[in-house]
Amino acid sequence: MKRSTSLFANAAVWLALLACISVSAKTLSPPYISWEERAIPNQYLKITINGDDYWSPNIYGGSNPNNIPRSIDPSEIGELIYQTIAFGYNHGLEPEPTINCSVYSILSISESFAVAVKYEGFEGYYVFINPSYAPETLGDMIADLNLQNESSVFGMNFPVRGSTRMIYIMPDNSAIWDLLISNTDSKGTKLETRSGDGQVVTARLLDDTLKQLYFLYINPNGSLQISHAISRSVMFFINASDVQAFMEYVETHGDGRV
Repeated sequence: MKRSTSLFANAAVWLALLACISVSAKTLSPPYISWEERAIPNQYLKITINGDDYWSPNIYGGSNPNNIPRSIDPSEIGELIYQTIAFGYNHGLEPEPTINCSVYSILSISESFAVAVKYEGFEGYYVFINPSYAPETLGDMIADLNLQNESSVFGMNFPVRGSTRMIYIMPDNSAIWDLLISNTDSKGTKLETRSGDGQVVTARLLDDTLKQLYFLYINPNGSLQISHAISRSVMFFINASDVQAFMEYVETHGDGRV
């Protein structure tokens, strides 16, 4: 009888634990909504222009009900350049859903990198980015993305050297721009994946026009990678002595924190 009572007690404990694990898993699981429940900018995420696919950055968060798509300010919209269809993505439906849309240029941004899409019957302009974008030089990329305009702000966090990974907060953006502008002739190479090998400095660039974040990875050997959530990394080899001068400036003038 005691053994039977013990077995029942153990079973009760295990059931209670399993219930806790189940509740915990549900709590930790990311929110999800079906394709049909999503907002239009989270449903139709791909267009094709002259053989190149352009994708909405919402591709990575469309199933999350907390991800509210942000439209581009109408003052940033240029000329109508294309009438086409946008394709539904991650829906599993046949035939593939489509919606008519108008494609506009974005002021100060090259159409080879990004365009604005307005869905037929809906308000708002939404950015679509070409992941195959490949600038010839660093100067071309700075110009095409309008990186140096007043609406682009650098997040100047620098993990620098050693196992402690010191973070340097910079007083302004001048050093990083001096480094980039002095190497505008550097040739660009498209990478399939980003490599952080030998990474010394990481900088973040927030573009308020496109509402997009870019990552810059600067290595002491002179390699510079610029990455975007959708677009693959572009590699440039810049002057190693410029990188060394930049590093010394960061360590001298930055606010170092562990």
